[in-house]
Amino acid sequence: AHDCAKISDAVFRAFYAVEKQQAWMTKNPDICHVVKDEDGKVVGYMLMLPLKPEKIERILREEESSLDLEIEDIETFEPGKPTHLYMASIVITPGITLTEKRAYGSRLIAGMMDVIINLGKRGIILETITARSDTADGIRLMRGIGFTEIPSITDKKNFLIDVEKSGIKEIMEYKQTLRESGVTGAFSNDMPLLPRARRKDTTKTSQT
Repeated sequence: AHDCAKISDAVFRAFYAVEKQQAWMTKNPDICHVVKDEDGKVVGYMLMLPLKPEKIERILREEESSLDLEIEDIETFEPGKPTHLYMASIVITPGITLTEKRAYGSRLIAGMMDVIINLGKRGIILETITARSDTADGIRLMRGIGFTEIPSITDKKNFLIDVEKSGIKEIMEYKQTLRESGVTGAFSNDMPLLPRARRKDTTKTSQT
């Protein structure tokens, strides 16, 4: 949490509530994920908050700020419980080259998708993933991942992944791992999702 706070302060030039984020992580250790350079220094992080949908709506309308969330606002990941994720921050440290920035960003997004797939393995039902940004890099990143832009009443652009309807490769894999975890009927179109589901010999399946 301290490393996340230092990067956030450098990028946003605002005090990041370290104690508050540590309290969030005590309740749900899976909300903050980092990427490190070859020396082991944290150079990027992602803050992925499970919130009630009405709380996310208030943040999108700027009636509330994610910085002001209290510990009771942060939900836990529970098997079989419908969950809505809000991507509160995806940040790369400043003062690095464009090549490094893109490389670290790619690793962070790959890590995010791995986390989402792992939630499927744990039986966590994700219904929506929401994000917002007003920077060119952030908007490009959201579109590159496959987020759909949704209406906004603020200066920031809002983005959404409707998990049930999404055809993003990693989301499709998440939905299959969710079903393989024993959770069935989570989505109305609960059908075979990946080729490996029809293969008898799964040892030949390649993962990318």
